[in-house]
Amino acid sequence: MPNLILQKIKTNKPFLLFQRALLSGGLFFILSGSAVLSAEVVYDAHTEVELVSDNQSVAPGKPFWVALRMKMDPHWHVYWRNPGDSGLSPAISWRLPEGIEAGEIQWPYPKRIEIEPLTSYGYED
Repeated sequence: MPNLILQKIKTNKPFLLFQRALLSGGLFFILSGSAVLSAEVVYDAHTEVELVSDNQSVAPGKPFWVALRMKMDPHWHVYWRNPGDSGLSPAISWRLPEGIEAGEIQWPYPKRIEIEPLTSYGYED
């Protein structure tokens, strides 16, 4: 199963403003067969990254959750908020319109990753 890092988003302005900002920012959400909203998948050398939400709509003043889904090649990993002896944890830099704010990242419980002599904490497939 892909790893998920969750973040709560709160809207204070009407949805139309949020929708306009998403479209002008190039973040196009699509509806998949599993009723999950998602942005276009970004591919890196060993990782697929996708922004997803289980909400099909956004209402003014109602928070909603988004997740960063990361699918990595075998034996590749991404670090937790406290990576341990090595590495850097992922960070999300939002460019949100006025009236919309992102909360703190909610990290799932990590796995202990031991690559002698180092011990790190993170996620892998």
